[in-house]
Amino acid sequence: MADMQNPYNEPNEVANNIDAGIEFTGKMLQDLNETVPWLRFIGILGFINCGIMAISSLISISDSGGAFIIVLVIAGISFIPAYFTFMFGTKIRNAFNANSMFDMEQAFMNNKSLWLFNGIMAIIALVCIIIGAVIIFSYIGRGGNLDYFLHELMYYINTI
Repeated sequence: MADMQNPYNEPNEVANNIDAGIEFTGKMLQDLNETVPWLRFIGILGFINCGIMAISSLISISDSGGAFIIVLVIAGISFIPAYFTFMFGTKIRNAFNANSMFDMEQAFMNNKSLWLFNGIMAIIALVCIIIGAVIIFSYIGRGGNLDYFLHELMYYINTI
C-alpha cells in the first residue's frame, strides 16, 4: 500500500515520483522506433497540404476577394502541427541513430508541443462553434430567415 501514489498530489510531486520510476522497455522503444516513418510521412503530407493551400490561394487572389487571406492563414496554422509531427519523428530517429538522450528529450518536447497546439485549437474551435450557434439561434429566434443570414454571411466573407 505504501507504493500506491496519491492521485491528488501536487503535479510537481507526481512528476518527481514518475521521474524516479519509469524505464523504457525494449518493446516500448521498438514500437516508438517503428512510428518514425509514419510520423515523418504525416508531417510531409501536412507540409504538402500547406503548400497546396498557399499556392491555390495566391493563384485565386483576383477571383476570391479577400477569402485568399483566410486560406493563407489556415495554411499557416496547418503548418504548425505538421512541423511538430515531422520533428517528433526526426528527433526520435536521431535519438536511436546516435543513442542520444538529448534528441529523445527534444522528440518528446515536440510531441508535447503538438498536443498543446491541438488542444488550444480544439478550445478555439469549440468557442467559435458556441458563439456561432448563439448568433444563429438568436437570429432565428427573432424571426430571421436562416437562408438570408447565410447568404449575407457569405457575401460579407467574399467582400473582405
